[in-house]
Amino acid sequence: MMVVINLYYYGNIQMKKNTIFKYCASLAVGIGLCSGLSASYQVETVAGLAGSFAHTDGVGTAARFKSPGMMSIDNSSNLLIADTGDKAVRKVTTAGGTYTASTLFYADAVYGGEPLNAICQYVVSGTTTYLTTHQYIDLMQWTQSGGTYVSNTSLDSGGAGYSSGHDAWGLVIDSSNNIFMTSSAENKIYKILPTGSYSSFVQNTALNGITGITIDSSNNLYVSATSNNTICKITPAGVITTIAGTAGSSGSTDAVGTAALFNSPWDIDIDTAGNLYVADRGNNIIRKLTNSSGTYTASTMAGTAGSSGSTDGFGSAARFNAPTGLAVDTSGNVFVTDTSNNTIRRLFATSLAVDVASGSAAVPANLVATTVHKTGAGTAIMSGNNASVSTLQIDAGLVQVAATNNMGASLAFTGGDLEVTSGTVAVPTAAMTAAGTLTADASSAVSLAAPSGSSILTVAGAGVVTAGNMSTSSTPLSIPGIMYVGASSSSKMTSGSAVVPSGGLVKIMGNTASSVPGATEIQSGGVLEVLASVAVPAHTAADIFGTLLFDSGSILKLGAGASWARNMAIGTAL
Repeated sequence: MMVVINLYYYGNIQMKKNTIFKYCASLAVGIGLCSGLSASYQVETVAGLAGSFAHTDGVGTAARFKSPGMMSIDNSSNLLIADTGDKAVRKVTTAGGTYTASTLFYADAVYGGEPLNAICQYVVSGTTTYLTTHQYIDLMQWTQSGGTYVSNTSLDSGGAGYSSGHDAWGLVIDSSNNIFMTSSAENKIYKILPTGSYSSFVQNTALNGITGITIDSSNNLYVSATSNNTICKITPAGVITTIAGTAGSSGSTDAVGTAALFNSPWDIDIDTAGNLYVADRGNNIIRKLTNSSGTYTASTMAGTAGSSGSTDGFGSAARFNAPTGLAVDTSGNVFVTDTSNNTIRRLFATSLAVDVASGSAAVPANLVATTVHKTGAGTAIMSGNNASVSTLQIDAGLVQVAATNNMGASLAFTGGDLEVTSGTVAVPTAAMTAAGTLTADASSAVSLAAPSGSSILTVAGAGVVTAGNMSTSSTPLSIPGIMYVGASSSSKMTSGSAVVPSGGLVKIMGNTASSVPGATEIQSGGVLEVLASVAVPAHTAADIFGTLLFDSGSILKLGAGASWARNMAIGTAL
């Protein structure tokens, strides 16, 4: 189930480009893919059925398509699909994670019965639909009365100055309502003003076989030069730069800039971090170009180059067959028209970054990621149902979690702190690689394994902490909660060291020396409890107990039948 947030658009102009927001201060506005982190992607079929070639409206795999082509997203996160083989304009709604296909109109019928070549792409501006075909760019008007489409005018009605058969593919609208249209046959981008007048914006062999187009917030255009196997950037002044791929060279190499190789890249889209997403049609893979200060690094998100198919799955296990259209929504989902499979596919990241710059912000429920990286100095509050999050990595700041399924199966500290406000959380062995504080609130229980290396983890709060196998290289844990140590695999602290401050409690569960903490200091007000019938042996040379220091005011609590064979001296390490 995906998180849907408002699309980014200028006025009432829907952009092919969508925005992925960051958490800021106390306002929770979305989740963005972190450009500095690699991400793995899961692929699923959301509409259509591979191998079925028909025109049927319906939900999910009950819908049918005929060679779906280019794609856009409207301001309600619905998919706008040019169903090329049908010459039909289709919409797939996405509300609640249910994908329902419907037919808006047939291009031939709306145009007035004149046969059109296959439609390529359409975008919506207010009540107007712009539609490209292999022959025309047409201006369609939505009539609110009666809910039907009628043809208003054709911008290529014989006098527009460009010939029919120019193979118009991609469309995008800028912040001033100008339309940019790619002409594959002419290696050209047309600019059409809101008044309806037009001009040739750029024409260059660098744009050989140009198809897909997208735009950023500064009105820079990004295009896929399909026949050149390159991705280009075009400034508002018309300056063209190849940012990825090498003209005349095909391949599937993931690399930086022109060292990366593509094979007939088709549609393209952008997120607000400036990362680009490409349907690499000839390779049957989906690519990402991660933007780092204007340098673009290509990576394969899903699919295997040279292998076609319709398999859903994780990363390279997924298969595509001539992926053509592509669009990114506000949640970072990448939608693809898998043309030769006649299906619509969704790629969703299993690694997401949650950036809280300052203050606190509530993380939405039902994250699609299996790994969440917390960045930024602020507090991320995970109180919703995030059962698919299996790993939480804290890089900075504080994360508050309120239930087991908000944490997932593992936790990794590279910096920052965790507060468990309720529920049960398991911290795996060697999870902590940097200093951090784990606060276990009164209504929580934390299963704690050993921090790695010389890291320091301070455990605070009144909750219950179960300690796992400690590493002898670990520096002291500060444990004011309850720490269990014993013979069972779920509560065994065989070595290492701990500090038990006032209010802290260590419960010795086992009967062997290996069940007792390593170098441990029971500070004033701290309690070391030996449960009933547990015997703590005398110190021996082979005893991995290490040292034990009872400070003045500390408490040794013995259960009925427990025995303590060690010598005791307050303030002296034993």
